[in-house]
Amino acid sequence: MTLAGFIFFLLGVFVELLWLYDLAHPSAGQTVWPRALQLSKTRPTQAWAALLFIIALGLVGLLRLVGWDTASVSLDDNWVGVIFVGLGLFLLAAGLIADLLVPRVNESIILGVLLMGLFDLLVRPPEVWSPVVWGLGGLQAGLALLLIFYSQPLSLTGRALAYLIYLLTLFCQAFFRPDTTTLFTLAELNWREAFLFGAVFVFLLLHALLFLRFVLIVSSLILPANRPLLVYIIPRLFSTEQVALWRVAAACAVLIVVLVVNRFTGLVADSLLVSFSLAAGVQALLRPGFGRRADTI
Repeated sequence: MTLAGFIFFLLGVFVELLWLYDLAHPSAGQTVWPRALQLSKTRPTQAWAALLFIIALGLVGLLRLVGWDTASVSLDDNWVGVIFVGLGLFLLAAGLIADLLVPRVNESIILGVLLMGLFDLLVRPPEVWSPVVWGLGGLQAGLALLLIFYSQPLSLTGRALAYLIYLLTLFCQAFFRPDTTTLFTLAELNWREAFLFGAVFVFLLLHALLFLRFVLIVSSLILPANRPLLVYIIPRLFSTEQVALWRVAAACAVLIVVLVVNRFTGLVADSLLVSFSLAAGVQALLRPGFGRRADTI
């Protein structure tokens, strides 16, 4: 990756963190930002994202003037390693310990992710259909059908299993799609791909860590004494607030159209756009006013 591309990669990282923080505090509104950090009273997150974009453009322009914009950046560089270690520690602290970046999902959002995951599995099938791939596809298809045709709210245990499969889908997208994870080594990433890759990297890494944490939580439920903890854990992660099913279908259809158009135009790498579509779909359905019904918790 070039130095200019790395700056846009970092821009995607920071903008995604802003979006996740904003979505994790939907009831707080504009008060989620301290007064000193509110660049805009009505849209502080968008204002910060715009400011970061202007700063990134300025830095890239400065690098181009001195001829450093095409310099190569590698994971082997010490300063790059420091940035990634710092990012990992921040995600551990803010995402897993403090829950500052973890919005509550619901059945409709999980359904959207499952449908997009199945679509990705069909259009980009693995070279070898191993039992693991068949098992993941079966879990995704089975849960998707259940969420579509089962009209009653899921039980507490059902929500825990649905949340686990949701995280498993994102975990596999992060670590078992080599065409996505190797994007960092490509020197020819344009600024659009670098930005999307930064946003996807943070989203998938955070949810991979959440998956590992949730696996530990579920495994601890083997002990009967720990099972009542589900009553306190699941409502913090899984909401009964829903998005109208037709809106989920519409969001998936729009994303699929975008993927098809990108296949013919070649604006960004297909693998990157699929991963970004998963992240964007989740965050779009979490936005207030997206046809959501009241939360019954």
